[in-house]
Amino acid sequence: MPGDPVLNITATTTWTVDNEDPTANNPAAISVNCAGEIPIPDITVVTDEADNCATNPTVTFVSDTSNGGSNPEIITRTYRITDEAGNSTDVTQTITVNPFTISSAPTDQTILVGTSTNFTVVVNHVDAYQWQVSTDGGTIFNNIADGVEYSGTQSATLTVISAQLDKNGYWYRVVVSKSGTSCTGLASDAALLSIRVGTVITNRRITHRVKKN
Repeated sequence: MPGDPVLNITATTTWTVDNEDPTANNPAAISVNCAGEIPIPDITVVTDEADNCATNPTVTFVSDTSNGGSNPEIITRTYRITDEAGNSTDVTQTITVNPFTISSAPTDQTILVGTSTNFTVVVNHVDAYQWQVSTDGGTIFNNIADGVEYSGTQSATLTVISAQLDKNGYWYRVVVSKSGTSCTGLASDAALLSIRVGTVITNRRITHRVKKN
């Protein structure tokens, strides 16, 4: 209006474009022995996420990708860190699945009555053993323990001590597992114990059974 002062109004608006991705290190790799031990995705395994603008960038789970292997299987778990501007970066966690495996199963043994013999197994990724015996041809197996008849019942090598003829035809196997895991134990193939008597010598109608050296 006439007589009003002349106004000079200025304003400045500054826009900062954030095009820098957030940062984080890959979470620590882990190893398990079976699928049941693979942990569920957990964003808290990413512990050092950071951004140049935001103080708390968002961490989300993206996917699990398997290499298709079985011994071992390698799973790559991906997490994504995203800032307020939508910039993101991915980090990965390696999960290695090392299953229980038996590389050498116990083998059949043939011995003379009254002698001892061993059944041995070679395994991977286990630290616990339980030997079992079947007296019905391999249908039902029961745990055995150390004593006068057996030793090494919880080790890689089972010793059958001074076997008598009643053990002829027994089958032996071992169940292996790992302490501190929830994985199901793995049973080996069974091995047969055959027991024979020594040479029969007949002299004047008297029969003797002797052991071969």
